[in-house]
Amino acid sequence: MILPAGDVEEKAAIGETAKIAKRNIGNMEFVLIPEGTFQMGDVLGEGDDDEIPIRTVSISRFLLSATTVTFDEYDAFCKAAEFPKPSDNGWGRGNRPVINVTWFDALAFCLWLSDRTGRTIRLPTEMEWEYAARQGGENVRFGNGENIARPTEINFDAREPYAEPYSNPGEYRGATLPVDRLSPNRLGLYQMSGNIWEWCSTKYTPSYGQETEVVEVWSLENRSRLFHGSEPVIVGEGTASRRIQGIRDSNLLKVDDLKALHDASQPLRLQISFDECPVLRGGAFDTYPRNIRATLRGWDNAQTRNSNRGFRVVSELD
Repeated sequence: MILPAGDVEEKAAIGETAKIAKRNIGNMEFVLIPEGTFQMGDVLGEGDDDEIPIRTVSISRFLLSATTVTFDEYDAFCKAAEFPKPSDNGWGRGNRPVINVTWFDALAFCLWLSDRTGRTIRLPTEMEWEYAARQGGENVRFGNGENIARPTEINFDAREPYAEPYSNPGEYRGATLPVDRLSPNRLGLYQMSGNIWEWCSTKYTPSYGQETEVVEVWSLENRSRLFHGSEPVIVGEGTASRRIQGIRDSNLLKVDDLKALHDASQPLRLQISFDECPVLRGGAFDTYPRNIRATLRGWDNAQTRNSNRGFRVVSELD
């Protein structure tokens, strides 16, 4: 969603007196997510085994894009960086969410926008994502702040055979909607449930376990094993182009490096196994009601692309 320059503040579309602090960064609208502590996981007692045990998580303030990244925004990146453009499946580009992007495509966009804005732009962690989807950790079922999934409010597969006690049957659109078509939640975030799955920076684990066991190997701030033959790599803090140690003789990781991942014959190949896949959150237009819950955890190999997934981004605070 592209904004005019300058910060704005407006009343929330959902909620009584809450106000939304917005900021324009790189022609994208970001929302200030307040700090807080919440109970992460299956607080409503209806989830899957990987949504437990419930744990207490503290979140610092951060800026999250109000919508998922659009084709307009991603195409601008592709043009500037000479990066391959993804297919829109014939549904249209513009203000629709970018789809058919891998986790590494999302990382490339983050690196480019970081260089362009002089800020650290990254994917949200799984904890940040759930905290924001639940309006600062409230015990709500869906990312729009509601406990009933209605097809007029969320883009999901609402056909009768897949209905749940907490969903209303109705239309199955079979495609994405523009990112700001439906009402936001109380924090000003659009379509945190439905429309498209969203890549997170967190590696998937089949159980939360103890908090220290949820290793953020996919976080841009932490150590990770990205490519075959590399030792754990460290991402430098506070730099737009993050310096990676252990890859290509300590050269800067650039967008051009990630272009190689579009060609399986290139030497940059992922070292990845079942339990080293990035988390996906939020569900999509083709997802059943159960799987658009704010606590539901998805995952996939970082090099897969699909018409039902995209991403939104975090900007570090000044």
